[in-house]
Amino acid sequence: MAVARVVDAKKVCESTLMGLGLPGLEAVQVENVVGVGLGRKVTRGQVLAETVLRVFVRRKVHPLLLPEAQVIPLEVEGVSTDVVEVGDLRVWGPLPPVFQRRIRPARPGVSLGHKDVTAGTFGLAVRGPQGPKLLLSNNHVLAKENAGVTGDAILQPGRFDGGKLKRDAIAELAEYVPLTDGENLVDAALAQPYRDEDIETEVLQVGPVAGTVEPALGMRVQKAGRTTRVTRGEVTDLTDGTTQEVRDLAAGGIRVGSGRAPRASAARTQKRSP
Repeated sequence: MAVARVVDAKKVCESTLMGLGLPGLEAVQVENVVGVGLGRKVTRGQVLAETVLRVFVRRKVHPLLLPEAQVIPLEVEGVSTDVVEVGDLRVWGPLPPVFQRRIRPARPGVSLGHKDVTAGTFGLAVRGPQGPKLLLSNNHVLAKENAGVTGDAILQPGRFDGGKLKRDAIAELAEYVPLTDGENLVDAALAQPYRDEDIETEVLQVGPVAGTVEPALGMRVQKAGRTTRVTRGEVTDLTDGTTQEVRDLAAGGIRVGSGRAPRASAARTQKRSP
């Protein structure tokens, strides 16, 4: 069969099945069709010599179960068709940073959040009074700014980074310190992992936590976060009060409050080179 004839038939097929314009024909988009190509016909796993129009569909359905307008013709312009199921075709972008991916066991620094918020950072793995490991993060990350209920699912990664309730639930909300519109000492909440082995204590790309120390001017510091990744800096101020905004990108809300924490410190940070 002449190549030109097959190419012309492909253009007709693209117009009548995919809605691509072609002079003299009515462009029609058949919902189940995602592409048209030229290739060899495959029957029961055997590749035949015949050149056909390969019509790619999301799902192969018997013609008797389809409306007449959605049935793929046996041939177009004298060229046979071969229907091929390919599912949904998507263009995949680059992988997100490791801090925004699903990681098991999860490490402090990665994305997580209450099932109904966007995403935040797994701050630290800590121990409760009875000894089990707990996830420490912010109230606005784990407890949805006081709207969370004990037992609510916590996702890793957070919903904004593709976390799904049925697949990515890693813990449940345990307790939180309520936020107020006035003075707040902390913005903190704890979650209980469903399985201890699903979390580690070592901070991603930073290392193990050796202990605690009082802040001092000029002290070198570092942290890991879902958005900023690893940053390093220097303590430039020791302060006992700041005013901060908490923004929820999904809800569009802003909470403004002041905090007084005599041991808090401010640091000038610089992002680590990749």
